[in-house]
Amino acid sequence: MKLTQKVRNTMFWGVDFLKKREIWRNVNDIAKILQDYNSPQSRQRRQTLINDLLKHTSSSCDYYRRYQKFESLSDFPVVNKNIIRDNLTMFRSSTFLDQPVHEMFTSGSTGAPMVIYQDKGKRTRNTADTIYFASKANFKVGHKLYYMRLWNDHTKKSRILSRLQNMVMVNVKGLNDEYFN
Repeated sequence: MKLTQKVRNTMFWGVDFLKKREIWRNVNDIAKILQDYNSPQSRQRRQTLINDLLKHTSSSCDYYRRYQKFESLSDFPVVNKNIIRDNLTMFRSSTFLDQPVHEMFTSGSTGAPMVIYQDKGKRTRNTADTIYFASKANFKVGHKLYYMRLWNDHTKKSRILSRLQNMVMVNVKGLNDEYFN
């Protein structure tokens, strides 16, 4: 690892340490679940997570209130981007209406861009997911990241932030064979 990568890595985990190791704890939780996937502990943890999510959803989101007496995930309907986008307020959790949320924009690669609201816990878990799965490809926080997506006004990071994160934003719009020659 180069010195600048090591510095970024140390700074990232140092800040996480000051924030009570929120990301680190989530990375470890994900690892415990996935590294021994069929163990009783992993099965129980996954069941607890899904049950907690379904209870929260059916009690706090208007769209799912009719499923409060659910027995399993199969009791819930399958939804797509169009259903969510057309009923966005019904999918918002009443628990987080007065709390700060982060707007996460999908790139619209399917032709249907949309915004999703994430609370602090969801953002932390999403970061932990990314770190865990990237580590499976030997990526470590601090390494240069080539992030390929449709970058637009909603998703584009500032030059300073992308440098701090050691990220190169590769816009997939217009990518073709000539781009790589």
